[in-house]
Amino acid sequence: MARASHPLSISVVLLLLTAGCSDSANTGQTDAAVPRWSGAVDLVIDSINGRNEEHGVVAGLAADRAGRLFVADSQHDVVSAFDSTGRFLYSIGRGGSGPGEFKNPCCLVIDEQGTLWLRDTGNDRHNHYVVSNTAGRFAGQVPTSAAGYPAPLTLDMAGRLIDIGAFGENGLVRSHVDSTGRVTAIDSIAAPPEDSPGRRRVAQGSSTSYLYQPYGPSFLVAHAPGGGWARGVSSHYLLQWIVDGDTAHTLTIRRDMIGPALSARERTAANAELAGAAARLGLTGTAIPFGVPGSKTPVRDIMFDQQGRLWVELNVADGQVNRADVYDKSGKRVANAEWPGDVDLSRGFIADRIGYGFRRDSSGVSTVVRVRFRQL
Repeated sequence: MARASHPLSISVVLLLLTAGCSDSANTGQTDAAVPRWSGAVDLVIDSINGRNEEHGVVAGLAADRAGRLFVADSQHDVVSAFDSTGRFLYSIGRGGSGPGEFKNPCCLVIDEQGTLWLRDTGNDRHNHYVVSNTAGRFAGQVPTSAAGYPAPLTLDMAGRLIDIGAFGENGLVRSHVDSTGRVTAIDSIAAPPEDSPGRRRVAQGSSTSYLYQPYGPSFLVAHAPGGGWARGVSSHYLLQWIVDGDTAHTLTIRRDMIGPALSARERTAANAELAGAAARLGLTGTAIPFGVPGSKTPVRDIMFDQQGRLWVELNVADGQVNRADVYDKSGKRVANAEWPGDVDLSRGFIADRIGYGFRRDSSGVSTVVRVRFRQL
């Protein structure tokens, strides 16, 4: 079904544009004038250790300059290293709470010195490791400001780790942390409203739960290398991009686009999902605040590659290949990218024209894949 994200009211679209001065806007290049990138899978890694033990939940991917790939598996509490051919090299750390150990590892990033950082979600900290072709050596840890909150890791222009916390009163809090764990700066991204067309809060005694609309509008946030970020609402192709974390350099990315209609299969599955969620929350009849829309939103997700380019992933018709518009830091659309429809790159790693993502089968088992893009 639709990927999980934070729904946001459509009324917030205008706020995205008034939050800061926009020094550039995309006015809509024709597709024919934009280079087309076609991606194909050229490497499959189906084991966490080269011994036919399957990946569980792939929660982080990163590749270094030597071509090594690191895969965080939060189900098995392991980080596996592979060479550029997919050959297993070694495992890093192990499950636990001691030095170098972790619980539910996710969200990898590699700094300028080649040090591997991971978010140790279960122990509320970040671990870092010195890696080579033969081993990953634990080098230290710094605390996180958001207990148990999985979030992508990025580095700002000064090389400081950006520790992304949960939504608070001021929005999504981002702490810039040096190698000693000292917070040197804090910024935030405005939070979505409590209720929106795609989400309803449901009180259950002393607790609160949320009902989400399948294929409904979502709040989208992506964090870029260098400290920038982008945000938007999936119901409109209209994004605010803070380039390199500099609010004086704000781009507005927009296209006039509508999403594709749901197929009969998608509509049946979405209705069943909504009915099941409503039943778990004790909602029936008119108490269910929304139905399944007839079409998808135009934007599915947003992400950044390691060159700092913004990828706007589009919703596509059932069974079609994945598609994304790729923008450089000037706001120019530099590519229309396509890749196999069963490959998820949104939580992966993209550098130059190589992307690492994963496939997941019906039983939830993940397979890591490499997608190589070529210009047509």
